[in-house]
Amino acid sequence: MDIKTINNFLWWVPFKEIRNYLKNAVNENVYLNNKYSFLKNIIEINNNIKFKSQYDQDFLVYEYFNGKKNGFFIDIGAHNGEWINNTYIFEKLGWNGICIEADPDNFELLKKNRKCYTYNFAIDSENSDSIKFIRSKVDALNVLEKHCSDEHAKRIKSEAKIDNLEYINIKSITFNDLMKNYHSEIKHIDFLSLDIEGGELDILKTIDFNTYSFGLLTIENNEKENTLIDFMKTKGYKVLIDIGCDILFVKE
Repeated sequence: MDIKTINNFLWWVPFKEIRNYLKNAVNENVYLNNKYSFLKNIIEINNNIKFKSQYDQDFLVYEYFNGKKNGFFIDIGAHNGEWINNTYIFEKLGWNGICIEADPDNFELLKKNRKCYTYNFAIDSENSDSIKFIRSKVDALNVLEKHCSDEHAKRIKSEAKIDNLEYINIKSITFNDLMKNYHSEIKHIDFLSLDIEGGELDILKTIDFNTYSFGLLTIENNEKENTLIDFMKTKGYKVLIDIGCDILFVKE
């Protein structure tokens, strides 16, 4: 955005001092955004990767770990493993990890798109051989029935253009049991991505933080903001950055 465009945009502001302040603020923001995009492009070219996250979560994690080439991730709510995915680039960088997806159709795509361990479960606060799961053609909004708020149900119906929700039965497992049964050797996870459209706090409350430690967590914030932050503080984690839809936490 050049200065002429900024002037045309802000011409109506009545006081010159305020107008100049806003011009400087817009200019600075545009500069930072351009610098940010430039840095992302350089990293993508140098590493032959493409950042995939919806709101640059993977880029922020990449920067936090300073481009670390090996590590271990867990992706809960991995969707198809590529589209708007937070862990895709880390596998490309040589990390190993686990992707978990509850929806059976997305899971089939996940297996094709990723080389890491993949599991077709819902991670939940309890184990079940049959738990109700809501899905639609807007599959990024799929969610366990128990975690589906009235507002989220309305959103699914609106975006999927349907009158009635579709339910299927799937299996669920707790985080602790998944790790104990399938990956008992893993105690430290460099990066945990948790995005299940509701119920994130319920899952976090069942994780044994005395057994498992995390370098960084990005958690979709479907709770009242302070509720999630206050809980994570009791487990020894602080906010690294709050990007609105997600909050990134690191050890205090």
